[in-house]
Formats: sequence, C-alpha cells, structure tokens
Amino acid sequence: MINRLFIRGDTHGDFTWLPDFCEGYETTTDDILIILGDSALRFEGPNKFREKHRKETVAALPITLFVLRGNHDRPYDMGGDVTLTDCPLLDESPWYSRAMWHDENYPNIWYFQDGRQYKIKDKTFLTIGGAYSVDKYYRLAMHWTWYEGEQLDRETQLDILDNVDHGRFDYVLTHTCPYSLRPTDLFITGIDQSKVDNSTELWLEDIFNCVEFSYWFFGHYHENRYYGRVDEYEKHGEVEMLFDRIKEIGYE
Repeated sequence: MINRLFIRGDTHGDFTWLPDFCEGYETTTDDILIILGDSALRFEGPNKFREKHRKETVAALPITLFVLRGNHDRPYDMGGDVTLTDCPLLDESPWYSRAMWHDENYPNIWYFQDGRQYKIKDKTFLTIGGAYSVDKYYRLAMHWTWYEGEQLDRETQLDILDNVDHGRFDYVLTHTCPYSLRPTDLFITGIDQSKVDNSTELWLEDIFNCVEFSYWFFGHYHENRYYGRVDEYEKHGEVEMLFDRIKEIGYE
C-alpha cells in the first residue's frame, strides 16, 4: 500500500539530500520518489565502485525510488544487472503494466520501462525516458561514459506512438520535453544548436499532440519551471519542469 508519491528531476548521482528528506517526511519504503532521469544509479557499470555506492546509499534508506531513464543513464539491455519484474507497489490492472526493471540486490529501487503505461495509486502514468546528450562529442573525445542507446530508435518511437494514440493519462513523465516546450534560454552557451539531435523532442511533440493528460512532468534542463496550461486545448493539462524541487503528487 503506497502512502505518498513524490517527484523530482535529475540527481546525477547526488543523493546527499535524500537522508534529510526521508527524515523530514518520516518516509517508509511504502513511500515512492519518482526521479525523472539522469539519476546515475545505472551509469558507470554495475561493478563500478561509484555506482554501487550510490545504490547502496539509496537501498539503506526508508523510501522506494521509481526511476526514469535519462540520457546519462545506462540502457536497460546493458550491464546484465536488471530484469523485468512485477513491482508489488503498482496497482493490479489488466490494462496497465506492472513490470519494471529491477535488481534484486537493491529491493527499493525500480526503473520504469520506456513507453509503458502504469497505474500508481489509482492514477495512470505514461513513462518515456531518454534524450540526446549535447556534450556527446566532448565525452567521446575525453573517453568519458556515453551510451549509443541514449535515445529510442525510430521503430520503437513509432510503436509507442501507435500504442498511446488518443490515450488519456493522469500523468505523462518524460526525461526531456516536447519540441515546442524546449527552454531555449537554458541552452548551454557554446553549443552549436544546428548540430543537436532534436529527434526525441520532435517525437514527444507528436505524443503531446495525440494524448490527453492532466499533468506532464519532465527534467533534463536543470531548472524548476511551471508552464501551466500551454495551449487552449482542454485535453492538455498542466506542464512542469523539475530539477531539485520535490513535489508531492497524486491527490488532485
């Protein structure tokens, strides 16, 4: 039985704030915190010290994490550390998935599948991870970690689009945002935007235009920003970009 449901943006491996959060809210593992990608809980590799330390830190705390895949997170088919497992905290429903990626060594950390529909606390969720890394070529030049599968391939994108067309969701959770909502004022200075791959944002624009939702949350841009209702259509609800702000959701 889930008590409370919280959500925030990217952490990039920094969980120094989480013990105080758990203490302040007196959380248990029946409380869920959603992270909208780039958690770095799966980044360097399952046997790397930094990654293991992050997961061990979270696993020792009285809270459960539901994690979206960011562009700086390892694709689920790499590493051999996670398998699809039915999550006991998800609502039983014939129409929604209960399968999440999971490593049994860290029982309170679960990872959303991309393009899947879930039901949490009687609310419906669509979860889509991934984005393009604007620092891709710098990372490659420096021999830093970068994953080719950071964005979904076009075939997978089209399959997801077909599956959700005309769908209705209480929450849409994505790592990046639809193309029309890009916060251009936050773009990194010195990046040639003509060389940035916007295919995920353009595809999310198609998702945005073909589904109904009450709330759409995304991370990726490292700022907290409330968009409100972004157009005149009744099928579109409120949109919010999250970074280090933590919101409690699920009671509207």
